[in-house]
Amino acid sequence: MPIYAALKILTLLAVVAVQASPATVANISPTAKYAWSDTNGWSNFAPVNGGVAVCDDHLEGFAWAENCGWIKLGSHSGGGYFTYSNSNAADWGVNLNGAGLSGYGWSETAGWVNFNPANGGVTVNPATGVFDGYAWAENLGWLHFKGAAPPYNVLQVPNPRVSSILFDPTDPLKLRSAVDGSGIHLSSDGGAGWTPATTQPTDRRLKAAVLHPTTSATMFAATHGSGFFTSSDSGLTWTACANTGLGNLNVYSLAIDSAGLLYAGAKGGIFSSADCAVWSPKNASLPNSAGVYRQIVLALDPTSPQKIYAGIDGGGIYRSSDSGASWTAAVTQPAGLALRAVVIKPGDSSKLFAAGYGAGVFTSSDSGATWSACPATNLSNLNLIALTSDATGTLFAGTEAGVFVSTDGCATWSVLNNGLPN
Repeated sequence: MPIYAALKILTLLAVVAVQASPATVANISPTAKYAWSDTNGWSNFAPVNGGVAVCDDHLEGFAWAENCGWIKLGSHSGGGYFTYSNSNAADWGVNLNGAGLSGYGWSETAGWVNFNPANGGVTVNPATGVFDGYAWAENLGWLHFKGAAPPYNVLQVPNPRVSSILFDPTDPLKLRSAVDGSGIHLSSDGGAGWTPATTQPTDRRLKAAVLHPTTSATMFAATHGSGFFTSSDSGLTWTACANTGLGNLNVYSLAIDSAGLLYAGAKGGIFSSADCAVWSPKNASLPNSAGVYRQIVLALDPTSPQKIYAGIDGGGIYRSSDSGASWTAAVTQPAGLALRAVVIKPGDSSKLFAAGYGAGVFTSSDSGATWSACPATNLSNLNLIALTSDATGTLFAGTEAGVFVSTDGCATWSVLNNGLPN
């Protein structure tokens, strides 16, 4: 690997200086956690004082190999969306695109570990979380992630990452939630208890779900890696959408207007579609880096369908008054800019809420022109992934610790997790 030859000394010093403690929550099974090398023996992907975090588009953290010590899966920490360039000592690591892994881990003993070598390659099944295939360590040979005799494998397990909560307009007690890594879950008692849907989208990396405005049995779900899925029977069965024109199938958010027009925030920008089959770009005047967005979240003004709010991770909140033909940045922005949701208060389109990953909840009383942090009392986890409101103004927050609810406009919160995976 010529591009890495000059990096070994710098990287070795960095790895030796860092303790094996990833900043993000490791999500490898405590029992299904071993890969095998004929030369190196077992590699533990959920060791004590370490652990690997499988994020939406990359890996972080440390595995432990019994004969060569720590293997670091990436130079980035802190979760979120991040793609390693694998071009210098400050930005190397393992990327996840769809089901396939690529890029390089590093061991001070074994050297570079290639996750997409010739005649090999490692995958993560988007429905089950099971790793499979072979990585190549330049000084150790093949690292195998799944074997039959003796049986072993590495398995990603979902945290309770709730990405969407949906309310049936015909029954206020009927809720549906999209749980990233676990699938669609249903409640018939206002969220007191949840059960999984009978069948699921084949890709369970769910980033958003919406109901059709006039046919509540029709649902759409967005995934990070496989585009969109649709259901016509309240989420019991799912089929993949055509995704024509979308290009990049990594989708972050999904919204639908009163006429049934879909808007999506994707890695390639903002798109619209009447049926989730054919998509058109709506990216004029939005900031981007070479046409790639880390994350985009959307909110549609119910009183003015052509007015759209977009929260761009690292770029702030933008508003369009012409259905996405053009965009204008808010005058002031929420702190941190790691935006995960924008919500308009029912009955008052000048009142908005925004969710920040690691920063909690923010509010605006002037249609998004200025923002301030909510007190968020008892919101024990500030890593927000989703935020929604029912018709009464009650807020529901999806976090990496489950669901929280606020009845006073984001000032105080209580937990609402019974029956969700943990």
